[in-house]
Amino acid sequence: MIRNSKKSFGWVTIVLHWLIALTVIGQFSFGLYMLSLDYYDPRYHSLPFYHKSIGIIFAAILIFRIFWSLTNQFPDAAQGVKRWEHWLSIIVQWAMNLLLLIVVSMGYLISTATGDGIEVFSWFEIPATITSIDHQEDWAGEMHYWFALSVLLLAGFHGLAGLKHHFVDKDQTLNRMIGRD
Repeated sequence: MIRNSKKSFGWVTIVLHWLIALTVIGQFSFGLYMLSLDYYDPRYHSLPFYHKSIGIIFAAILIFRIFWSLTNQFPDAAQGVKRWEHWLSIIVQWAMNLLLLIVVSMGYLISTATGDGIEVFSWFEIPATITSIDHQEDWAGEMHYWFALSVLLLAGFHGLAGLKHHFVDKDQTLNRMIGRD
């Protein structure tokens, strides 16, 4: 089934969930690696192109996911899940969406601070629209890092909660997000 139902998540939601999860882990790791490079390392100048390109595509997927979530019902809690756990899962989902929107927005502000647009895999360019903020690249870089770290920590909590539901509570919560209701 494509769309969510009262009982389960649809395949679009499942694919978006895992695509975003893997991209967040990959982009965070990629970003940390880039921070470790010396200015004179040739990768210091070439790798940001890929990080930015993936980031722009990720932003489009994230916006689609938010739209998809707003136009689909959230399934009822799996049998045995406490009401507060169900509501906490919804809050965490929306908190991660908000934090991810901030992360990609800060990435945009870092990348366009000098007035240059963002080239996306040489397919198209996203123009620079906000360039006049004092020390834009510096403060946006700090926020980009700290909000990305916050997303990763919240996602870790989210993942541990899924494992707790699967192995301790033995309910269907995790199975629903891997398409096995």
